[in-house]
Amino acid sequence: MLGKRLFSSLQNETTTRWLACFAIIFVTAFAYHNSFPGPFIFDDLNAIPNNQTIRTLWPLWTVIKPLEGGGTVCGRPVLNLSFALNYAFGGLDVRGYHLGNLLIHIFAALALFGILHRTLLWTGLRARFGRDSVLIALTITMLWSLHPLQTASVTYIAQRAESLAGLFYLLTLYLFVRGLESSANRAWLWGSVATCAIAIGCKEVAVSLPLMALIYDRTFVAGTFREAWRQRGRVYLAMFSTWMLLGYFIFATNSRGGSTGVADGLSSLEYLQTQGCAILEYLRLSIWPNPLIFDYGIPVALEPRQYLLPGLIVVMVLIFSLIAAWYRSVFGFFGVWFFAVLAPSSSFVPVLTQTMACHRMYLPVISVLAVIVLTAYSRFGRAVLPIFAAAALAFGLITIQRNLDYRSEALIWSDTVEKCPANSRALGNLGAIFLREGRFEDARVLLEESVRINPGDASTRSNLGIALFQTGRSEQASEELSMALALNPEKENGHLNLGMALAQMGRLDEAEIHLNEALKRNPGDAAIRDAVEGIRLKRETLERQSPP
Repeated sequence: MLGKRLFSSLQNETTTRWLACFAIIFVTAFAYHNSFPGPFIFDDLNAIPNNQTIRTLWPLWTVIKPLEGGGTVCGRPVLNLSFALNYAFGGLDVRGYHLGNLLIHIFAALALFGILHRTLLWTGLRARFGRDSVLIALTITMLWSLHPLQTASVTYIAQRAESLAGLFYLLTLYLFVRGLESSANRAWLWGSVATCAIAIGCKEVAVSLPLMALIYDRTFVAGTFREAWRQRGRVYLAMFSTWMLLGYFIFATNSRGGSTGVADGLSSLEYLQTQGCAILEYLRLSIWPNPLIFDYGIPVALEPRQYLLPGLIVVMVLIFSLIAAWYRSVFGFFGVWFFAVLAPSSSFVPVLTQTMACHRMYLPVISVLAVIVLTAYSRFGRAVLPIFAAAALAFGLITIQRNLDYRSEALIWSDTVEKCPANSRALGNLGAIFLREGRFEDARVLLEESVRINPGDASTRSNLGIALFQTGRSEQASEELSMALALNPEKENGHLNLGMALAQMGRLDEAEIHLNEALKRNPGDAAIRDAVEGIRLKRETLERQSPP
């Protein structure tokens, strides 16, 4: 009886909405309460500690200008500005950046709740979902905000790119929906144009926003594209004009420093083939988030048996989504949303650093969860909502556990190597960590395996050379360091490392050549000067010991 009375009291929609918002804030904050000690890792390092453009907020142009190098902040001025604000308030205190990511995720969840609740009250959906619209929207939002896949965009600081773009993507749709509800007040609609432009400045994923706004209007309000354009054509023109802004960011940064586009060894067709496998894996992880992999590396599906069936399944899901969307189905809308958001990173334009990544599902997982919850509710009614609430709780507990893997670089890369042992980048990065920690034999084993898988990685070969040198394998070390230098002649410490190894082997003439080259490149480096001086002293010692 008490449960029934409590449930009945929640039928007051205004009260329920406020309670829902407080619940979203509380449970999301709790799920990420243990993420704050996690250090800067991987892409975080270039995006924040090594990023000089975030050290000052003025002049503003130095913060928001397109950046070079192809890193996470390259061509994403709003993202870079957010890191600069973090730095202004807390320097390099990692807790401030984690707090920023958490707040972004919470506000995104609140925006999603608003979109879902208001969408379920449109004329075509009110009869089926209107009675429990708040509870259904809360259920989907809780599943999304607590989903362990989101740790890749919230706990991992650099992928604020994804969550920040997600926030403004959802905020754009929320403002747009409010504008559709109150056609007399155009401020909502023009506000959505402004947030659309901001989303474009966060990450390229926002390119689908104008299209999704138009499809939303046609599906739930206007009924046809013609009518939607007739009523709100100027708004759509303004939204689509933000594509010029995105084009500028891409052009000005040379395709984000060459990190996207066709390159040697990875064609558009090969990338597209791989995305069928990747999208199926994303769908599986949306329902069963295990295992969660920090970095998949650059796997490519080359054999027909690898990509034909996954590709066929994905194409069938896409066709079904388009057909459902044509008939103005809410399921069709979410299906199109899924593919539209994934399209920039998961179609035929290669992302050269990763062929698949969990953070790409930050927004698309909404579609999967919404379709599941709405389908179950349509079939079984409100009785399924407690089951989904239990699933959200389970997601939250897994998220808390997953945050622990981010406590150190060694932990996250060890976890990645365990789950993805053929990932040469993970092996190389963990080997580099062991090298810094003085675990030279452990580092050697990992680095040798990484080089075996990817022999063209100059940095890994250089690290392997150092590990071999430290474990007494000077001859092998000199070979690896020579190959590393040949692969990347501009590597800062290439000549120094090779010179040191050659000197240890007694090949002083060769060592001196490389050490002098290193000194020429970096004349202020005391370590190089000491090494050159060491060669000179060793020569003098040998000359004194030589018979007359």
